Amino acid sequence: MLAPYRRLTISTKLLISSLAFALPMAVLAWFMDISFVYDLDIARREMAGNQYQRSLFPLLKHVPQYRLLRLQGVGENDPEVLEHAGYVNQALDGAVHIDPDTEAELKLTDASLSAMGFGHAAPSNLMELWEEVQADPEDHAAFQELMQGSRDLFHYVAEKSMLVVDPVLDSNYLAQVTVRDLPLYNELMLSLLEFQRQDLSSLSEMQGVKLHDFVLLLRDSAANHIAYDAEMAVSEDPLFYGLSPTLHERFVHALTEFTARNEDLARFMELAADQGAVQDSEVFEEKWRAAYVSGCDLFEVGSQELDELLSLRMASYSSWRRWGFILSSVALVLAGLLVASVARDVHR
Repeated sequence: MLAPYRRLTISTKLLISSLAFALPMAVLAWFMDISFVYDLDIARREMAGNQYQRSLFPLLKHVPQYRLLRLQGVGENDPEVLEHAGYVNQALDGAVHIDPDTEAELKLTDASLSAMGFGHAAPSNLMELWEEVQADPEDHAAFQELMQGSRDLFHYVAEKSMLVVDPVLDSNYLAQVTVRDLPLYNELMLSLLEFQRQDLSSLSEMQGVKLHDFVLLLRDSAANHIAYDAEMAVSEDPLFYGLSPTLHERFVHALTEFTARNEDLARFMELAADQGAVQDSEVFEEKWRAAYVSGCDLFEVGSQELDELLSLRMASYSSWRRWGFILSSVALVLAGLLVASVARDVHR
């Protein structure tokens, strides 16, 4: 079996033997490229999930404000009511008629959602609930189901797009703000909105305790979760794929506004609880709306900044992959030339 090999010249034997080193290098280069492709796929999936969540967010932002106006007696043809309804209709239409590739990648078909126990969060079901809310704003059950379904769909998309397990700290902390902290904050604020509908001109003992609880929960949500994760995202940003200037400008500004608005609301409720009465329900509602909108604004800015961080990461991975391919190719060519040169000298 080795006879043909023995008949070869020394230079030819050297060239063949060099393959024992060249082939492992090629295999290692291939595995390195596969790892970059895997990381790029994760980032692309995260971006797809983030963009889908951003398109869906008008449900959480505008449905409560639409219903609040209708419950106050504002007609369905009022310009502000129509504006809120338009944003919701646009979001639901986009969720129902989603791009087939995104639908397949994130498993957003009705069958996939039902199989995972999220059938109630299917966009088609959310559309039906929205129609019920429009027909009867007093239907609290339909409103609650619509809001819970929207938050559950957020959670589902976050899992399927791997946003909840983002491997890089700055984008991980930012994703925690948009996919976990703010949806929970939204749920708290909707509970507070329902509490506001009670007669609070003279607080009962139970109402006073409940109002104090809301103060504690609001400060815990705004400061201990949202603000903490947001500040960690900002502090970790320079340590990875380059500084994102807009994160340190737009996002920090939105966070500052959010913190101020929520602390203002918390102080108002704290004073009302101590006094045993909400002196002005309209002021209470205005402060709630300002805090709620600031949370929505923080989500929108944070979601856009998450796209920026993911884009920076993808650009870095693509650059490393390209340089890895170039340097590996150069190394193999130089090794081949060196072996060929040695073999030629031996032959002489």
